[in-house]
Amino acid sequence: MLVFEDDIKGDLIWMMTNILRFSRSLDGKGGDINPLILLYGPPGTGKTSLCQGLAQKISIRLNSTYKETQLIQIKTAALMSKYYSESAKQVDRIFMKISRMCQEDPEKFICVLIDEVESIAGSRHAVMQRSESQDSLRATNALLTGLDRTRGYPNVIFLCTSNMVESLDSAFVDRCGLKRSIEPPSLASQYEILRSRTQKLIVRGVIQSLEVLPSYEDAYVEAGVSAEHAGSKLLALVQLIRSGNAHAQCGTEISARSLTQLPEQAILRYLREEVCDLDLALNFFERFVLSEQGQGKSYGNKDADPHDNNDEKFEGIELRGRKRNLKIILEEDSTIAELEELLAELRRKRQREGEV
Repeated sequence: MLVFEDDIKGDLIWMMTNILRFSRSLDGKGGDINPLILLYGPPGTGKTSLCQGLAQKISIRLNSTYKETQLIQIKTAALMSKYYSESAKQVDRIFMKISRMCQEDPEKFICVLIDEVESIAGSRHAVMQRSESQDSLRATNALLTGLDRTRGYPNVIFLCTSNMVESLDSAFVDRCGLKRSIEPPSLASQYEILRSRTQKLIVRGVIQSLEVLPSYEDAYVEAGVSAEHAGSKLLALVQLIRSGNAHAQCGTEISARSLTQLPEQAILRYLREEVCDLDLALNFFERFVLSEQGQGKSYGNKDADPHDNNDEKFEGIELRGRKRNLKIILEEDSTIAELEELLAELRRKRQREGEV
């Protein structure tokens, strides 16, 4: 779920609609503004996911104008080659293919997503000053030529993302019809991200609870009444993240991506029971945050069994039943589906023991 402070999604949809509208009004000759939108900001703020969502939304809005929509996603890291001039050739081939598609079917809308565009749009001036390989310079030239070549087509739009806007070539930035900064989430947005992810785990049965977590506004009111409400605890967690997180100490904010992953990561790390209720999950979230901040070592061991291994050495989950042991290893990249499978196995184990 993408959560932003203002209506970025709505604004961008209208901007894209207007660019295409102006382009079509010029008898297929394209407009004066390049159909190129640049979203820039720190990593993990949802730029790529936002672009993918925009492509889907704009295709729905324009379904009466274009009979078909095609999304082309370009991974710039895959274009860079160790062979001389090969990167520029690959960029050129892609834009030639896009041009051909625009010409062959004017009724097809083509949305091109270029992720981490700085890989092929880096400053040529900086490359020359550092006396680096000329291959990246040629790739940037090929990109600029390709954008100029496709500018006249009214059925194509480019969405680009960048984590390092200051490193982009000035000629590329000049060609961007629209530029929009995507900043790290605010306190309210951070709460809504954690709330939506936690609520999703409740719906999927990973967290056992009948409670519906309140909105940020309601949680703020609840916090003034009691700190024991679930919304109050989740709001306190967000405030803990913002007041003492390791990211802030480095001069940055925690990313939306990190917040999205936090509930699942916390449960995967600390779950030692068959059932995880909401209070236990919120406790796991707090332990995880403190651990990530480098303050959680004593917190994590305070109530721990003295025979348990340290979290840093722990490689799996071992639960001792009355008649047998069950040990399940969780890899670092374990998904929530694997966690659900683990919980199902634990419940089956309890049922088997109850039948004996």
